[in-house]
Amino acid sequence: MSRHLLAGLALLCVLQDPCALAAHQQQVVLVSLSRQPVPALDSIQLRRLYLGMRVSRDGRVLTPLRNLTDPRLDALFVQAVMAMTARSYERRLISGKFRKARSIPSLFRDQDRLIQALKARPEAVTYMWADQAHSIPGIQVIQVLWEGTLTE
Repeated sequence: MSRHLLAGLALLCVLQDPCALAAHQQQVVLVSLSRQPVPALDSIQLRRLYLGMRVSRDGRVLTPLRNLTDPRLDALFVQAVMAMTARSYERRLISGKFRKARSIPSLFRDQDRLIQALKARPEAVTYMWADQAHSIPGIQVIQVLWEGTLTE
């Protein structure tokens, strides 16, 4: 087959499935319980919250839940949202715990347990992939934390 014919076939496939171009486009979102949603947080509040500092919104002290169900998601959250390396983030958490008696966000490696904890605590927030968040009943997206293309 000629190159032009192959290029035409590829273009036809993309036009029939426009999502093919954005197959790796992802969003990381902050979520809370939909029946008691939490207002959006600015970047400083979000960083403070996930470093174990007290953050209040609408009279409620928020509880951060750390989503370790997908290592790529957590690494992206730490790097892009917290603006730290994984090593420096862990050091800051441990330092805050022992020097300043801060709490460390609860860790969840199981998706079902994370969702149960989120639904059990109206003040809790966590981060996850947008497509996951939209498929879970009772969960509301508060804000988009990161948007981009992932390379594999």
